[in-house]
Parts: sequence; C-alpha cells; structure tokens
Amino acid sequence: MSRQHSNQLSYGPATSTPRFLLHEASRIHACRPRRNISHLHTKLSGACMTNPPTATKTQPSQDQMAMIIGIPHSGRNIDDAALMGCGHWTRAEHAQFADPYLDVLTESLKPMADGLVVQHTSRSLVDTNRCPGDQANDGPCHCDGELHKNAIGLGLMPKRVSTTRLLERHEHEMASRRALFLHSQYHEKMAYEVQKHTNKQILILELHSMPGRSGRELGWCVGNRFGASSAPWMLELVMGAIAKQYPREHVAANSPFAGLYSAWLHGKPEQDVHFLQLEANRQLIGTTPEDVQRHQEKIANILAHIKKEGPRRSPKFNREETPSKGH
Repeated sequence: MSRQHSNQLSYGPATSTPRFLLHEASRIHACRPRRNISHLHTKLSGACMTNPPTATKTQPSQDQMAMIIGIPHSGRNIDDAALMGCGHWTRAEHAQFADPYLDVLTESLKPMADGLVVQHTSRSLVDTNRCPGDQANDGPCHCDGELHKNAIGLGLMPKRVSTTRLLERHEHEMASRRALFLHSQYHEKMAYEVQKHTNKQILILELHSMPGRSGRELGWCVGNRFGASSAPWMLELVMGAIAKQYPREHVAANSPFAGLYSAWLHGKPEQDVHFLQLEANRQLIGTTPEDVQRHQEKIANILAHIKKEGPRRSPKFNREETPSKGH
C-alpha cells in the first residue's frame, strides 16, 4: 500500500476458488456488539443528588485480550512440489524461501497464545502472505492488484530466491488450484481463531524473519501497514515490549516491512482486531533450530508483557465509568 505518511517510530539501543475466498469479508470481519453500559447511567428524578457517585476506573485484565500467533513461512513440507510446478528444484533451493525454523518456537508460545496458526507447507510452494490473485493465472483477486508482486517473482507461487535469480516454475492450472487451497487453509484457520474471540480485544502477531541485507542495522521491524492494520498505541506497546527484551537492538516501524496480504485481510483496528507483522533479523535470531530456540524465553516475555499491558493501554477498556445509584 503506497502512502506518503508513516509511523516512523523506533527504539534505539538501551476448490479452484475456495469457499473461504468467496465469503471472507462476512466471515472474518463481523462487527463486535457494542458493550452495553446503559445500566451504569445515573437516572435523575427531578431532585438534585446530594452525594453524586464517584467515578471509578474499570479494571482491565489479561482475559480481555486474545492473542493469536501466526507462523506462515517456516514450513518444510514439499510433498506437493511436483504438482505445483517446482518439483525439479533442489531441497536447498526450496529452503531459500523460508523464514528458517521459527516454528520451533511453537511449544514455548502456547502458554501465552489463545490461538496458533502454523503453515507447514513450504513457502516455496505457496506464499500465504500474498493475495490469491497474485499469480500468472490471475486467480481471485481482492486487492485490485495493489499488493501484487508476481511480476518480480514474489507472488502466490514464488520463484525469486535472490535479487538477481529467478527459478523456472511451471504455473499450470492444477498448480494454481492447489496453491489456492493451501492458501485458504491458513487464512480460514486465522479467521476461525478471530471468530472465537470476538467478545475480546484481539491481537494477531505474525512472526517472520528478514535477511540481514534487508534489516541492515535493525534487530526487529514491526509493521502495521502504516496504521491500517493496528491502532498506533498497539504498535508502540509491541515495539516497547521488544525493546525491553532486546535493549541493544534497534526496533523500527514499517520499514523495511510494513505487512502485506495477511495484515491487509485480518487487521481491523476499528473493530478492535489488531494485526502486526514482526520481522526479526536473521543475524540476530539465527537460522538453525538451536539458534532460534535460544530466543524462546525473551519472546515469551515479550508476549506476556503485551498481554498484561494491552488491556490497560486500550482506550476501550481503560476508561472511567460512573456507577448508577445503588450499585
């Protein structure tokens, strides 16, 4: 999404068309019912009240926030590679598309997560963070081409492994159908997790890693599509939580990665559904299971801090209310 403004916050050191794709708007983004506080309004019956009630602040709790974790790009299953037109690639070439081994964090994230959505199919086969229409065969598009990257080899069925190298891929109809099915599985699961918690504030954190050349001097990048997929206060909260655990690392907002299709689809801050794309520099988090596992405690602490502070920071829950007489 091209925008002239940005939240440049930073912290320095210290079927062919799946059912879901046809109905996603009505299934994912149902409006939350308004909280009924009419019983809190004071009723005056002519005479002035000699002792008006004292305003009290609601007491937010962690139960008011649902945290959903997505890990879309760490899968290693390439069983469908031949069907999807890339069976002739080497295993090493398939691995070049991945955010390596972030899925080993799954068990350590479970205590804090109200939902976990992990894509086990390799990103080399299908990139779930792309519009379904972002392909040579022109699948069902929902973004009017705004988010498409297939022209540079980074579409729904990616081909580019470096800035100068495109792999040969056969993007036939059967490959497209399978890609759409796998893509819909991930987003249906994400939508299901959101739907389970529509009575709460929802934060979706999608975990990615970025190559060192993209991250430059950054430790982390947090993207909210320049305010379109989460409220600014949520972005600040998450960046602060990361900076607390990684005080020597620079944490940036929306550059070099602001979030793409998943953030565009699922982030609805006006409905209290916030989506943030978290990118860890691979030079920091590592590229082997052992490297990534060393960050389990810090990442768990980040999530715990967010879940504790989220309801407290939320304008929706953290406000003053005046009780009615007799309460």
